[in-house]
Amino acid sequence: MKKGFEKDLEKGLEKDFGKDFEKGFGKRPEAETGQEMWDGTYGLEMRDGSYGLQIWDGAYGSEMVEHMYRYVESAAASGQLEQTGRVLPLMRRLHEGQTRIGAEGEIPYIVHPLTIAYQCLALGLAEDELLAAALLHDVIEDCGAVLEELPVSEPVKRALDKLTFQIRQGENRPEAKARYYRGIPGNRIATIVKILDRCNNISTMSMCFSREKMLDYMEETRRYVLPLISQMEELYPECYNAAFLIKYHMLSVMESVNYLLSHRNI
Repeated sequence: MKKGFEKDLEKGLEKDFGKDFEKGFGKRPEAETGQEMWDGTYGLEMRDGSYGLQIWDGAYGSEMVEHMYRYVESAAASGQLEQTGRVLPLMRRLHEGQTRIGAEGEIPYIVHPLTIAYQCLALGLAEDELLAAALLHDVIEDCGAVLEELPVSEPVKRALDKLTFQIRQGENRPEAKARYYRGIPGNRIATIVKILDRCNNISTMSMCFSREKMLDYMEETRRYVLPLISQMEELYPECYNAAFLIKYHMLSVMESVNYLLSHRNI
């Protein structure tokens, strides 16, 4: 049986693309169902009764960003995820005007926190505090939001505090980075959000990082983030399957990028 937010999203897709939008794995909509939108964008499709993101060409259209937003909004309403529903519009407002580099140029920054929220839902981690932290994980560091003023619970605030990177007086960047990562283990929300944050960044780094930055980023991932995943598997056994999938994806991406950098002179 479909969940409420899945029914809502299906209705929205039918409204925008027609009732014949594809519900089969790997099938692509025909022209009459909105080919001009699906070409060059991330599209949603049905996979065994649940929605997932299907990457076709690697660029986000504004319509699909809105669908991502609406999907998380519907999940929050259907699952009675009060904090998630409350911070979603706040996240959008705080990141307004900010962008990230995608395959086809700049994309709205909110694609990043929305993708992490999507990952939580897809991995069966539809938890209110976790989703709220995922949506807000960059607003202090990148938007100047004040931790104490955010409308979230104390556990979410503690996680956000740990997820906010700062260089303290007298520290250099490597020292601050080491302290930052030492503070995350033991906080379940911060651990999961950080791992998913790095998973998304690793997946998209080839679009915007230089060769040297990719190498440094992968080395940082091996040193700090992969051990976090091992701790996630050990400390939070209910997340073991999710941790395995994330680790497999990240290692696959890094091995592929390493090969290309080493053998293709990129």
